[in-house]
Amino acid sequence: MSLPGKSRDQFSNKGGGLLQLAPLTSGGVLTSMDDAGYLDESGLNIDPKMVEWVDERGFVINSLSGGEIWKWTSKLQQSSLAMINLIRSYTSYFHMYYKSAALPNGNVQEIYIPLVKIVNALTLSFKAGEKRLIELELTSLMPKGAVTVTPAGLSVPDSSYGIIVENAVALGPVTTANGTIYTAAV
Repeated sequence: MSLPGKSRDQFSNKGGGLLQLAPLTSGGVLTSMDDAGYLDESGLNIDPKMVEWVDERGFVINSLSGGEIWKWTSKLQQSSLAMINLIRSYTSYFHMYYKSAALPNGNVQEIYIPLVKIVNALTLSFKAGEKRLIELELTSLMPKGAVTVTPAGLSVPDSSYGIIVENAVALGPVTTANGTIYTAAV
């Protein structure tokens, strides 16, 4: 992997504001993904679960990856019953798509994860003078194998939680039937 060097065209100071989710069901038909609404902030955390070897003197001698955990978090600005029910659907499988705002060089970053579960507790705050946000936390689950989707650029290879791409033009959300994704992933 080569790094790009210094480039002011690769800075970014905002998110994309587009998070889409859709439930995965066995035999599900072609459905468009649902927009999660206005986002306050979002983020992807990829934790390499490092395992460290420390000798008896207390020095770290080695550190190896013990696997990966992908977690997605978003703070949703809309707090309707539909959003509350979304958070409470923690027994369902979903797939998710996120699109960033264009970077100064015009490129767009997209993230597609074919198999996630909602894992956070639902906390509703009621306080005058403050924004009422609902937190959404998704944990990626390893699909059974490769997940081939349309658009093809968002297909997820075997032994991968998801895919992150950057292109001059957005590929757009996945339009593959959710039953096909369910069969490949769940």
